[in-house]
Amino acid sequence: MKNKKPSKFSKERVLELLIEGRKIMEDREKSLETAKQPKSLTLAEQRELGLDTGTTMVVSFGKKRK
Repeated sequence: MKNKKPSKFSKERVLELLIEGRKIMEDREKSLETAKQPKSLTLAEQRELGLDTGTTMVVSFGKKRK
């Protein structure tokens, strides 16, 4: 009898690749979600970075648009 080589596409291998692919896709989706969320800074952190944290007034002239 000849020794058979395991098939590249055995059921076990296909299931293993499917699970691995799903994990990779989930990781990518999570990383995209966190990348889209803006990073929030506390007032102290903003002051340390030299960002203005004071109040601002917006003055506009002209007609209001509906």
